[in-house]
Amino acid sequence: IQVDMPKLHDKAIVRLDIDEVSKFLDVVEYGPQNMSQRKQKFHEHNKVRDLAIMTLLLGTGMRVTELVGINLRDLDFANGRVKVTRKGGYEAYIYFGDEVADALSKYVDERENIKDIKVGHEDALFLSTRKSRITVRSIELMVKDYSSYITTVKKITPHKLRSTYGTALY
Repeated sequence: IQVDMPKLHDKAIVRLDIDEVSKFLDVVEYGPQNMSQRKQKFHEHNKVRDLAIMTLLLGTGMRVTELVGINLRDLDFANGRVKVTRKGGYEAYIYFGDEVADALSKYVDERENIKDIKVGHEDALFLSTRKSRITVRSIELMVKDYSSYITTVKKITPHKLRSTYGTALY
């Protein structure tokens, strides 16, 4: 049996280290120290959703497009997994741990109380403030915003959270 050598990249992989991951999740959960009043109100309103999103990205390494495509019926807490549509259009299950399950169930409980969801978006797991399915762009901006409080050196994107997961796994 021949084992392939891992690919060697010229460019260093940008990712969060363990301390940065915990600081990042703290910022998502509790909000940064120096936040404007308006932003504080917005954070308070969305923190359960945002924490569920970030925990899911960091805890599974899924792509943002996979995350935005998740419907409520795709969640399977009994088996600790979620059904996603992969690149190429095929469906697969991604398994998650207790921390992810916890964040997701808190969000799902809160999600059940949202009224007047836009037509066609009722089944979407993650909703925007406009009560429609959250977009890839809004998650990209969310990651950029939260990560700006913990590091100015690294440009953190949702894909960097995927790299963080992959590196931790490796």
